[in-house]
Amino acid sequence: MYAKKFLRFGLLFGACFPLMAWALDLYLFNKEFALSSIAEIHHINKIHWIVDLAPFVLGAVFYLMGKQVEKNYNKQVEYGQELESKILKIEELEKWQHSLLEKSSELILVIDDQKKIKYASPSVESVLQFQEKDLISSSLNHLVNQISLDSLNRYINDSINNPNDELALENFQFIKKDQSEICIEIGIQNFLDDQLIKGIILNCRDISERIRAEKEQEMRSKMQSLSENSPDIIVRIDKNEVVRYANPAINGYCSASRKEILDRSLSELEGKVRMVEMWKSFMNKAKDTGDKQAIELHIPMSDMEVDMHISAIPEKNDDGDLESLLIVHHDITEQKKQEKKLALMNKRISDSINYSKRIQKSIIPSIESIQMAFPKSFIWYEAKDVVSGDIPYFFENDSHYYIAVIDCTGHGVPGAMLSIIGNLLLTDILNDNIERNTAEILDLFHARLVATLKQDTINKNVADGMDVALCKIDKSFKELDYAGAHRPLFLK
Repeated sequence: MYAKKFLRFGLLFGACFPLMAWALDLYLFNKEFALSSIAEIHHINKIHWIVDLAPFVLGAVFYLMGKQVEKNYNKQVEYGQELESKILKIEELEKWQHSLLEKSSELILVIDDQKKIKYASPSVESVLQFQEKDLISSSLNHLVNQISLDSLNRYINDSINNPNDELALENFQFIKKDQSEICIEIGIQNFLDDQLIKGIILNCRDISERIRAEKEQEMRSKMQSLSENSPDIIVRIDKNEVVRYANPAINGYCSASRKEILDRSLSELEGKVRMVEMWKSFMNKAKDTGDKQAIELHIPMSDMEVDMHISAIPEKNDDGDLESLLIVHHDITEQKKQEKKLALMNKRISDSINYSKRIQKSIIPSIESIQMAFPKSFIWYEAKDVVSGDIPYFFENDSHYYIAVIDCTGHGVPGAMLSIIGNLLLTDILNDNIERNTAEILDLFHARLVATLKQDTINKNVADGMDVALCKIDKSFKELDYAGAHRPLFLK
């Protein structure tokens, strides 16, 4: 219908272009409107041959546009019919539900104008655990949660003040005899003027389970939304080993598409999905033990290799029986790459520090060399890290022994670097063969350390340094000369 109309319009509209072109050139060349004149201007102006194609081109374009419009129109008609059908079904369902709620009440309470209970149906025992006789002539105060009580009183007052109005159903929190709370949906009818009833009827229905189900469904919807947008592969397999759900992420990892996987048994998917055997293994173990499972796998793909952390979570019913298995595949390829890089960096650092330990160990005096001078001496040296900022020191010349303990600021590598500097500076000072006492040695040691660390110029605010205990022992006279920088000396 639309295609033919658009075709006719396109042909007519397109015909306008060559006619206008002919008329213009006939006028410019002062020719009469005749076939010979038209042929002549075509010979003069070759562009007319192109313009003459306009009816056919525009006809074809408008015909295709008409086909598309017709297709869209048919789709809209179909969609409208389908939508109308769904609306009718929903309306019928709502009418059925409303009728069911009106005609079937789990509990009926009748109260007077003072809001005292006149009647309670026998179901009060199953719903609220009270006996009917326990409630007669009592108020609603002890049956309703304090937060809901004010709302319920307003609800009843609205019915008393507007007896002919049909009030909407409302929900209230009721308290059972065991003090647990349930959600009650109440419909109210005012029959105070009825000579037989003379009261207000409260049609009560326990909807606690419905509320719980709605919250659960809401949570499921949220979880569904999260899984649909998750980069992880999420698959749900029922107890009959049929794939009931797979999120879009699976398309990037399987040769079979998501559509081809859904509602297919694992046996059918063998050879199409490389992870089927693993899924089967998870399902068999879940049936046997019911436990959650987790593994890490290196999976070669067609164009890449990936590392996966795979969790299999059993989903059970209220009786504890397995209903389905939720399998989550988390791509940890980048994490593994980073771990390998980190491990390599750690190895390089460890190798470097271990080599530094060898260097530092080479400058630490051996216990044998010290015991040759002091037979009853010992050293207890234990580094906090691989290398240390604390070192013993020993130096000997013809007339004296020099023994010291150097405690550098910092631990590990920074402390070790300072300890090497300290060892070299102190050895350099003692190699001068200039007679100095220990105080003068430490003063000179301090001056050279400050100069070496440039703390007197660009690094004035750097607090790196050393605490030193230095002993100088005269070999001939057995005299001990001591000086300490923040380190005392204990003599026994």
